[in-house]
Amino acid sequence: MFGRKAREIGSGLLYGTQSLLIGHLFLTYAYDTGDAYGVSMMPTMDSSGEFLIMSKKYRRGRGVQVGDMVSFKHPVLAESMGRSVKRVVGMPGDFVLRNTPGAGIYREEEMLQVRGKTIQIKVPEGHCYVAGDNLKWSRDSRIFGPLPLALIRGKVVAGLKRPSGTLFPAIKKYHNGLQEVDE
Repeated sequence: MFGRKAREIGSGLLYGTQSLLIGHLFLTYAYDTGDAYGVSMMPTMDSSGEFLIMSKKYRRGRGVQVGDMVSFKHPVLAESMGRSVKRVVGMPGDFVLRNTPGAGIYREEEMLQVRGKTIQIKVPEGHCYVAGDNLKWSRDSRIFGPLPLALIRGKVVAGLKRPSGTLFPAIKKYHNGLQEVDE
């Protein structure tokens, strides 16, 4: 009797340990999760927050392309903000506009210096340029400069949001948000 009970307990502990190990490996090497909230990625993401799933296959910028949404360690506000989510708008060697029209991110004295001038910068090797979809309310590369690829934690592949009045969350898959334009 005691031997059978011990085997059942041992079997349960083994399955529990295996489940924890698989979960740990999954979150360490395959995917990461986290919350995102704020207005900088509207209308793509809801400002009241979404639970995001990020693929670590793209960690440190591997395979990231212009148009992808990435999660990264904030280069300036790491202590207060931790992780941030923005869209990649430039890769190494690309030229990007720093003073995006209508962005509303500069202080008045800075605007006096750049008004009427187009400020382009070349994204340096080992960096990318990120911006929020809601340019007017986004703290992004236009403020902190090109983002080191080493700070990218993953590519956002899906989000979970529970619509009001429902019990289960809806899954929203995220794809590259850029579309080709016919000239």
